[in-house]
Amino acid sequence: MHSITTDRQPLGDTGYTLDGFPMSEARLKLLSTANFGSNGTYEKSIEITDGYAQSGDLESITSAEGIDLFYFGMFNSSEASLAAFTQAELDSLYEWSLFGGKLIIGAASDFPDFNFAPDVLNDLWGFDLALESPTSIIPTADGVSTLLFDGPFGEVTQAFQGGSSQGYFNALPEDVVVLADNVAGDPTVILDCTTLDMIVADGDAYSFLGQISQGNQITSQNDIFWANTIAFMDDLEDPPLIVQNGDMLSVGSYLNYQWFLDGTPLEGQNESSIVASDNGIYSVEVDMECGCTKTDSIELTTLSTEQEAEFGEIELFPNPVQRALFFTTAEQGIDQVEIYDAMGRKIHALNLRIAPSLKGAIDVHSFDRGHYIIVFFENGAMIDRQKFLKW
Repeated sequence: MHSITTDRQPLGDTGYTLDGFPMSEARLKLLSTANFGSNGTYEKSIEITDGYAQSGDLESITSAEGIDLFYFGMFNSSEASLAAFTQAELDSLYEWSLFGGKLIIGAASDFPDFNFAPDVLNDLWGFDLALESPTSIIPTADGVSTLLFDGPFGEVTQAFQGGSSQGYFNALPEDVVVLADNVAGDPTVILDCTTLDMIVADGDAYSFLGQISQGNQITSQNDIFWANTIAFMDDLEDPPLIVQNGDMLSVGSYLNYQWFLDGTPLEGQNESSIVASDNGIYSVEVDMECGCTKTDSIELTTLSTEQEAEFGEIELFPNPVQRALFFTTAEQGIDQVEIYDAMGRKIHALNLRIAPSLKGAIDVHSFDRGHYIIVFFENGAMIDRQKFLKW
């Protein structure tokens, strides 16, 4: 889990990141093996990286490896000590999120009396906040049954914002699920369906100012809300990615499916896979458990005989895969395999010798859950390129 170091804004109203003083107790709860670990309440352990201290540093996010979650806390864009965020940095973070990165945003409303303007992410993510004090976090009908409010650490009936800059969303991204509101019915926690990022209207809900308790134990409603936030985001489904295997197109497991060809719904095609019979742009619209609806598309064209001979057809199975990914060569042999993640970063390379028409295997058990691209080579020439999904 990554977070921007509080050293980026060393003065003023500061410390709202995972190494900041108001969130020190929240950090302890994440690092407690009784809470997060193989024998904890949530069986995944958490490693926290604090970085991106200088202007421009965040541009590296698109090439960083091993990030499961990113927490972006409050920064005051009016504070002179802030190492200002460049547009290229924010664009990189947004691109990382669009390509499947999971972001938790602890936002806040402007507080003119203290020259406090925490609007670093507002424009790109398309939200704004109105000041109101005090206010609360009450699950909506869409949020009440999620892991956020009924998760591994318990049930949350009402959590609280904190400090003086409390508020609610008075402008929302175009496509959202409202997970919580205040007593007046104004939204206070949202899931942005474009990026699949969670935004809470006041990051102090995760600090001691918002009733996070001392120590590493989970005791208060805000403690549960904080710990459940991590479980909710970790469990959040990845957006759909169509995987092609011959004329078979498939996506992962979702609540509902609708396939389209060139924008026209295909009658009766409401399963996770489809056999493509015509050229064109195939797309699938899926309903996710989080309440968002997402789509993915792929264009199919007929390969020429020459292209078929050059690239061949490598059978890839099972797909989706949990442990071993098997493949069977066609007329060509294979002497090298490269695997790229969904953001195009090479994460694995293997030299091997598989003769034509024989079977090989790659152990992907240690890979994170998500979408990958596998590329096969012989004598330095690419002979095939396919997508697979690691459960």
